[in-house]
Amino acid sequence: MRALLIGLFLIHLFLPADDLQWPLKGEPRLSASFTEYRGSRFHMGLDLSTGGVEGLNVFPVQDGTIFKVRSTELGYGNSIYIRHANGHISVYAHLAQFGEKILSRLRAMKVNLNTYFGTKELNLPVSKDDCIAFSGESGSGPAHLHFEIRDKDNRPLSPVDAGLKLGKNYQETLVVKAIRISPLTAGGTVNGGKFPYVCTDFSRPIQASGKIGLEIMGYVQLPNGNRMGFTEVAILVNGKEREGWHPQVLSYSYYRQSHKVYNRFYSGFGPTQYVYRFNHLSDPGIPGFRFSGPVVVDQAVQLDIQLKGMKSERLIQLNLKQDAVRNTTNSSHFVNIVPDFDMSHGRVRYKLHSTGQTQIRALKPAMILPMSKDAPVNLLGRLPEQANQPFQFGKWNITSSKPAKLVACKQIQTPRKGLQKLSTALIFENCGQPAARLSVSWSPPEGTKNMHQLGFYTWSANRKKWSFNQPYRQNRGQIKLSFFTVCTVLRDTGQPTIGKISSHSYFTGRKRVVRIRDKQSGIDWDRASFFMKGKHAPLEKDRDRGWIILPDNLHFPIRIDVVDKAGNRASKVFKSL
Repeated sequence: MRALLIGLFLIHLFLPADDLQWPLKGEPRLSASFTEYRGSRFHMGLDLSTGGVEGLNVFPVQDGTIFKVRSTELGYGNSIYIRHANGHISVYAHLAQFGEKILSRLRAMKVNLNTYFGTKELNLPVSKDDCIAFSGESGSGPAHLHFEIRDKDNRPLSPVDAGLKLGKNYQETLVVKAIRISPLTAGGTVNGGKFPYVCTDFSRPIQASGKIGLEIMGYVQLPNGNRMGFTEVAILVNGKEREGWHPQVLSYSYYRQSHKVYNRFYSGFGPTQYVYRFNHLSDPGIPGFRFSGPVVVDQAVQLDIQLKGMKSERLIQLNLKQDAVRNTTNSSHFVNIVPDFDMSHGRVRYKLHSTGQTQIRALKPAMILPMSKDAPVNLLGRLPEQANQPFQFGKWNITSSKPAKLVACKQIQTPRKGLQKLSTALIFENCGQPAARLSVSWSPPEGTKNMHQLGFYTWSANRKKWSFNQPYRQNRGQIKLSFFTVCTVLRDTGQPTIGKISSHSYFTGRKRVVRIRDKQSGIDWDRASFFMKGKHAPLEKDRDRGWIILPDNLHFPIRIDVVDKAGNRASKVFKSL
């Protein structure tokens, strides 16, 4: 009966939708799906590729009334909100320019169209044949169209479930890179050990006993090179569905709770991949997420993992047995403290040279274990059980309201050119798990100079590099972390680079641009300056592409000054094109 009521509710929620059309003409080219991982939040709509160009005509998905338009420097940029006869709301964002019908109304309202004017309420009827805007990259680039359908209560819906149909030529491939299986009880084992096991060969039986958790790393690969998240994940245990993720409607009250579905440390971009979590950290309270507790392996268990994209499906079967032979060739041996999805960021052997597994598990709270000279870590410790109790760990000081976490200090390899290592890397157990009021600070050696060049950096598991988080001197040398990760203190000694004058075709016309880059701490765009004939002049920036946009009326010589987030400066004078 409950399933029937839910089905009737969803039918009522999505009807009628027979006349829905895509907002861009031609075959829809998707680049991002509904409820994908976006850092601390969910992606609340679809992204449509425009082939990297601006100026494509944008049409309403149905007849309706434009009740609001917005223009902001960041976020959605120029955006349109339309209410339709069935109460649904459609949203169109990152627009280059509004259509003439909207512009005429805004001019009549005496709105300054040369500024980011915020929100303006309208009551403007439009038909599905009206060009309401032109696609662009305002707010966030590069060029694409972000599109949403919301219900009458302003809750975003899955646009495809709401009735939009994919074209005949739509293609996709479902990719699963790895599945991590973790024992969740003291007596449990996976692959003969007490630590998580990363499986990439799904054909072999896997030893497991007790309660286990699952994490699935994968994505939907599109022919244009883009990767999207799965539209549905279902896990069946011996033929009965037990866990799953199939979001069809998601209120904004859950907008910043993506960590309850995704492993934040390993989900992200560059390259794009998503890790779906079904373990003790899962939250069945999120709509579309089903979790009835960890899988219990007390006999032979067949796991059917069903994955869906926009059109295609994929089935992966795992056989878990208490007496299966341990696999010694298909696991990650270099990990942050326990086996993880890759071996790049920590390189801490889970069987440390000077300790064994049992000694690690028996490590007492607030106890620090020094390693021998040949050990791959310097220190291994366990946070105090008492919440918010400061804990000194080498040169680091740690405070957390989630106690009893294993933590290690390790010497890192020399970072890329322009970065100097100053501290050990601080590595927490189970990177990607949410942290509550976790803060760390680091004490520099006496006599440390040029403190402004120091910064906190965290490890990007996807990009395999250190990413700038914040200046060291901010918050008195303390960094607050929302999830357990790998962090260190580095010195940025590299100068930003200023490129040559080139050109790019924007919606408003062809513009001359200069490329600005800093591969260490990054450009501080608020401190960039532009001078023309020795006088300070207004500066337009394309932060997403890393460009300074030059004015049309150039008068040489011109000078560009830029500063990175560590205070390193660069300046370049151009005497001609």
